[in-house]
Amino acid sequence: MVRRYDLFTQDIEYAKIKYANKTGEPVRPKFNIDFAWLTWDLRFTTNIDLIDLFAGWSTLFRFLLDLHLNLDLHLDASEFDWHTIDLHNFFTPSYETISKAYYGVSKYGRSYYDPPRITIKNMERMAWQLSKHVTHHTEWRYKQKGKTLQDYMQVIKDMIVDVGVRDFFIDALKTTLAVAEAKILHSAYWGASIWDSATWVEETEKPHEIPVRDTEDFTTHVSCETDTIHENWWDISRWDYAYWHSVEPHNWEEIEEYLDKAIKDFHQRNTPQYQAPFMAERGHKITVHGGFEVIRKTYLMKRVSRILDDLGILPIQKPHYIAFIQELKYRNNKGFKKEKQWREMLTKEDIIKKYVKLGLDENILRNLSILVS
Repeated sequence: MVRRYDLFTQDIEYAKIKYANKTGEPVRPKFNIDFAWLTWDLRFTTNIDLIDLFAGWSTLFRFLLDLHLNLDLHLDASEFDWHTIDLHNFFTPSYETISKAYYGVSKYGRSYYDPPRITIKNMERMAWQLSKHVTHHTEWRYKQKGKTLQDYMQVIKDMIVDVGVRDFFIDALKTTLAVAEAKILHSAYWGASIWDSATWVEETEKPHEIPVRDTEDFTTHVSCETDTIHENWWDISRWDYAYWHSVEPHNWEEIEEYLDKAIKDFHQRNTPQYQAPFMAERGHKITVHGGFEVIRKTYLMKRVSRILDDLGILPIQKPHYIAFIQELKYRNNKGFKKEKQWREMLTKEDIIKKYVKLGLDENILRNLSILVS
């Protein structure tokens, strides 16, 4: 028992030291070498072209997703994290804007109503987070498909419906993800594409056909014709949401300039000259506060692992319980990846229901939740 405890504490200490060596302060008295800064500078310098390509592609993908969230699902773009341009007025005739409802002011049926815990910002964040399960963001291919993806989407849908969102809205959101994926993977549009990653085709008299994944199974495809950056299709778009006409946007130069600036700003943040002062300023905080959090997290995971061992949980099932406790603990965490912050609208009960539907034991989940309550 003593030997097991020693290994337990050594693992925690090793995790903290490993974290500090990779991201902490630039002081290494033993070697007199700044390993943290050296790692950052070397990584960003040797891979800057690839990093810039990923940054441009992600910026464009999120723009296409936000464009369809704004125009197809009528989410107010001013509340998005990144692309806050309202695109309704870039088409002729202008697309109708459906605004948030206010008692005594809005017309019934011409406005949308937010459930108490739901915000547009978190819905957009959730959509971007889900896109990383649907589409591989660094290899430009499908990431998940078939029953695996369908089951995951159903769990998310059930969880969000319990919060108060209508089920047909989540179905429309899945379609929006499939449309944005098809456009980024299989087509390109002047002023809204990345040369090194876009699929360019010869200009013909007929519109270009692209395969859009059917959200009923995420395996089969629906062939759709595309000739502009936004359009609605039969069997894809939804009544009461879609605009049933397809026109070329006007004043597109403004959008081109905006995207160009957004990508250049992203590239600027990737340079070693930008990252070095950033790391220098936060080095002490990362070492002290981050190291302390690594200790707490490692201790928690070890404790959960021991409890599961005592309960006779199979090793193949343990990662799912550990994922549950991590999601529960960090659902309100304000980290750098803002898309993960959409979970702040969930309660402990919502997360427990999610993992029960994934096949985990409810009693064990409730007992583990006491560790982070």
